[in-house]
Amino acid sequence: MNKSYLVIGTCLLFLSLQAGAQNLADALRYSSTRIEGTARSGGMGNAFGALGGDFTSVGINPAALGIYRSGELALSPYFGVNQVESRYLQSLLSDNKYKMAFSNLSYVATLKSGAKSETGLVSVNIGVGYNRLADFSSNILVEGRNAHSSFLDHIAENANLGGSWSEYYEELASKVDLLQYDTQLKEYWHDIEEDGYGQSQRKSYSRKGAMDEYTLGVGLNFSHKVYVGASLGIADLYFKEST
Repeated sequence: MNKSYLVIGTCLLFLSLQAGAQNLADALRYSSTRIEGTARSGGMGNAFGALGGDFTSVGINPAALGIYRSGELALSPYFGVNQVESRYLQSLLSDNKYKMAFSNLSYVATLKSGAKSETGLVSVNIGVGYNRLADFSSNILVEGRNAHSSFLDHIAENANLGGSWSEYYEELASKVDLLQYDTQLKEYWHDIEEDGYGQSQRKSYSRKGAMDEYTLGVGLNFSHKVYVGASLGIADLYFKEST
């Protein structure tokens, strides 16, 4: 005997009215999400939107909340290793960052309709919890021997063009005699231009942050055939990069 099932879901998301300036890297970083959610969902590649019965699916298809037959409390910790490789001037380096956090914390309550029959409204399921959508933590190390240029080129060029004189760049380089002034040519210069390039250059990046979603959902189960749901989600975003 063939059975037909109807699943209806509505997902509402509150968006912040405050926005800051972004570059292309920020737009790409924040547009890519990978819901980590519960351990069970992660084991199936987060393919729970149609399957249901898991809190991870509430933000994707809230009607899947109606699949629950009983209450559930879920807590999913994870330990991750993020490795980033960089190549600069034929030099290949890699750096790792280890992190332990929680990808899901949720609770689902199942309220039976009280009717002995399994037809009509069988249950009302209410779920509230948190899912991690993305993790931005990483360490990046870049190093190489540059035979053609130096950061002092940029400092000297900025000083000669009459750009903003920074106390952390031009002023500091001048105080330690890295940036010098030719009174005859009336221009700034540095010793590396005459002595030759070939200095070792090194820069490190440390990134941390995450995108999380806090969700409240309701799912209705009608005769174990029709499931209707709705959810409200609030996204939380934090990212910091230091060099």
